[in-house]
Amino acid sequence: MNPITMQLVADEYIRMALKEDINSEDVSTNAVMPEYRKGEVQLLAKADGIIAGLQVFERVFKLLDEATETKFEVKDGDTVLFEFEKPLDCRKITIKSGAYQTSHYIITHAIVEISTDGERFMRSGWFDAEGDSEVICTVPIKALRIVFTEPQYEERLVLQDLKIE
Repeated sequence: MNPITMQLVADEYIRMALKEDINSEDVSTNAVMPEYRKGEVQLLAKADGIIAGLQVFERVFKLLDEATETKFEVKDGDTVLFEFEKPLDCRKITIKSGAYQTSHYIITHAIVEISTDGERFMRSGWFDAEGDSEVICTVPIKALRIVFTEPQYEERLVLQDLKIE
């Protein structure tokens, strides 16, 4: 998003969200940090997917303090992997995409890739018109990733279920 669009469109929504949170101050936060204090933040992915919205993430903090410095080690569109501690022996992996009980955000323009070592990936499945994918496993799997075949769909990664059998 270009800076002008960010200021004209996104800033309004960011400010509304901040006002909602700031106006109802959090008692727990105030107990441990009663005064403004400069700090450091680390953004961690709690689940696997596609990185999206880093400009907006950065803008939230810039609106609060224009001197905020950011350093990203990833970029929008980067894949966050499903990586397993040790290779899994499985027969099948089933992925169901989209928002729960709706047809919103189903994935139809992506492939599924698997890896036996977490570094080299091979195409092993694709998403159908209903937003589902089934991968038949013939080797132990160390990692799995979803790769979008059309970039405009990358920001719509919503998974309902990932079943490993």
